Amino acid sequence: MTEQEKIAELMKPRFKLIADYKHCPWPIGTILKVAEDGELYSAECGYAPTRDIVSQDEANTWPHLFKPLKWYEERLHEDMPRYVKTDMDIADYVCSVIEVGKVCHHEFSNDGHYLGIKWDIGGGTICTSLLPATKEEYDQFINH
Repeated sequence: MTEQEKIAELMKPRFKLIADYKHCPWPIGTILKVAEDGELYSAECGYAPTRDIVSQDEANTWPHLFKPLKWYEERLHEDMPRYVKTDMDIADYVCSVIEVGKVCHHEFSNDGHYLGIKWDIGGGTICTSLLPATKEEYDQFINH
C-alpha cells in the first residue's frame, strides 16, 4: 500500500456502535466502515442483513447509536502514519509537518486509545489538529 493509499484509508469515515437497537447485527463497540454504496459494515462481522441495512447518512442522524470517529480514533499503532501535519486555520500560523519517531512519537493509553503526538523533550501532547502527511510534504516543509 502506498503512502497516499494509506492516508486515503485513514481518512475514510468510520463509526463506533455505542448502543444497541432492535435488530442490531453488530455487538456494541464494533467499528464500522462505510462501503462504496454508503452502507455500514464491520471488517470482523460483515454487513447487516438486507432488512437492517444502515447507511452513513442514517448513522449521522443517530449519534446516540453511532459515534463518528476521527481519523486517529480506535487505531492500532501500526496503522498510524509516519508523518503528520497540523491542520490549523489560524492567520499567520505556519503549517508544519512532523516525522514521527525523530522528536516525537504516537502515544496510546493503557487500553489502546490514541492520545496524540507526544514530544520526546518537554512533554506535551497534541492531537486534534493533526492530519496524516506524506514524506513528500515533509521534505517540502523541511526544504522551505
